[in-house]
Amino acid sequence: MPLIVGLVLCAVLAVDAVAAPSRAFLRLDKNNDGKLSGTELSTAPAGLIKAIDANGDGVITAREDERYFSSRNRTPSRDSIDTKKSTHPYANNDNPRQTVDVYQPLSRKSTNLPLLIFIHGGGWRSGSKESGVRHLGDYVGSGNYVGASIGYRLSGEAQWPAQIHDCKAAIRYLKANATTFGIDAEKIAVFGTSAGGHLSCMVAVSGNAPELEGRIGRHLKQSSAVTCGISYF
Repeated sequence: MPLIVGLVLCAVLAVDAVAAPSRAFLRLDKNNDGKLSGTELSTAPAGLIKAIDANGDGVITAREDERYFSSRNRTPSRDSIDTKKSTHPYANNDNPRQTVDVYQPLSRKSTNLPLLIFIHGGGWRSGSKESGVRHLGDYVGSGNYVGASIGYRLSGEAQWPAQIHDCKAAIRYLKANATTFGIDAEKIAVFGTSAGGHLSCMVAVSGNAPELEGRIGRHLKQSSAVTCGISYF
């Protein structure tokens, strides 16, 4: 249970970082005293507690969790990220949801680099590929990776399996343009958070499943298979 509780804290508090106390905080605050301590924190990861507990008193206040998660969620300044970004439509249309952001290192360590693909969360009904920058920035900035953040149609616009079809179309597009982007198409990792974690898992295990490929974009002969997938939560 510690992992589950920790992920709930990360996921829900991150959404409500500007509001104190958050829904997750109130849910854990069993005695409604405005603080989390003792048994209320007994199943939370020690590392997460230590990171949030700014003054080290063993008690987490609503203000402390607000400060921690708002700082974690803040999108870095473009000037502080050693990358260059470009946006590309992968579905052969002008739908802004069906585009992928590609992040290139300003100084790369090799001509062809492994590709890290981020898929955003949001319960399949919200969220944006713009959040990918804070997950990819450090990796790409190291010069060792190219990064990509996939936009996909949300559930209010299109029902499942449209979301996995979009992700796979974006991957096929990236593979088809591997030379242009300086990508090693044999080294692709896909990862995500929440709904993006689910989509990452689905992408990783369905590389040979024709029923989940869809018919989106111009590169239907490309494989959508990836090297590995990581679900943050």
